[in-house]
Amino acid sequence: MPSLNFMSGEDLLSLDRIRSVLTRLEDTIIFSLIERAQFAHNARMYHRGAFKELTDLGFNGSWLQWFLKETETFHAKARRYTSPDEYPFTSDLPDPVLPPLSFPQILYPNKINANPSILSFYTRAIVPRITRRATLALATKKRANGIVGDEESEDDGNHGSAATLDVEVLQSISKRVHYGTCRLFFEAIRLVAPTCGQGNSFQSQNFWTNPPILYPTFSIQTGKHLKR
Repeated sequence: MPSLNFMSGEDLLSLDRIRSVLTRLEDTIIFSLIERAQFAHNARMYHRGAFKELTDLGFNGSWLQWFLKETETFHAKARRYTSPDEYPFTSDLPDPVLPPLSFPQILYPNKINANPSILSFYTRAIVPRITRRATLALATKKRANGIVGDEESEDDGNHGSAATLDVEVLQSISKRVHYGTCRLFFEAIRLVAPTCGQGNSFQSQNFWTNPPILYPTFSIQTGKHLKR
């Protein structure tokens, strides 16, 4: 996944650098979605308590939530979520086993975390649409083998592979959303357009969720990027 090296000593708020990272993140998201679309919907992966194997372990969430928890637990121990551009989907993660890094203080602190909304929208709206073709192909194959009713579609049994791709997509979307809309992006704008914002304050909750119109010069630059 594309990342920004906060310890490089380079200009972290360069608009060109930020635009490059955002573009690479978008490419990662697109290719990950293409890979996820190769598998059926596997809807039970997103239902709480649908896997007896997990409830026997005392976990009452969904298969994807468990997959995220296990993945992010490991990553948290390697201090992934101490980085300013990383947001976990799981709460109550363990402390890192490595000593903390001293990241440059370039961002205003905020408590915005869009991950709950990202997870809900991804599982409810995105996955069913991108997996429609694979799901229909699965149903056709099952009907040809005499399997009909609830068992004829939805699930191809590839729960591990599908969840691995789900985690990749979700983490990429999360970084793209937080990186591009709430953090470095607008801090870079503040430097380019110091009078932009409400009273010059980028600490306002309303500013982050409803940013003002940007300066024309910057809008032209981003407009060119979006039309590529």
